[in-house]
Amino acid sequence: MLSKIYKENKDIKKKIKYFSENERKDNIMISSELNDIIVDEINSDISVLFKNEKKIEIESNKLQSLIIQHSKDILQWNDLTKMLDNSLKELGDVENWIELIERDMKIITSTLEFKCQGMGIYIIIIIKQ
Repeated sequence: MLSKIYKENKDIKKKIKYFSENERKDNIMISSELNDIIVDEINSDISVLFKNEKKIEIESNKLQSLIIQHSKDILQWNDLTKMLDNSLKELGDVENWIELIERDMKIITSTLEFKCQGMGIYIIIIIKQ
């Protein structure tokens, strides 16, 4: 009877060990599959992040080059407006100079006419306009 109980106990232990070993193998296999799925999902997310980061870098570089070009354009426009301003100032100076010359010429003309009339000489001065 003791030997029978011992044998049954031994058989039960073998069955438990067998099932336990199978469970362990199944758990290892399931955890390995789960690990692969998680890693693939994380890698997929990371891949999307890297792609998005690359797109952002490309757009950032484009924006930076546009900003640089815009800055150059602004500097050119600034230089052009300074040149225009200087040209307008020079034009104003030329107009002022012309007005001064015309005034001086009128003074000279009227002085000559006055002097010549006093001497009895008549001079006809034609000013082209």
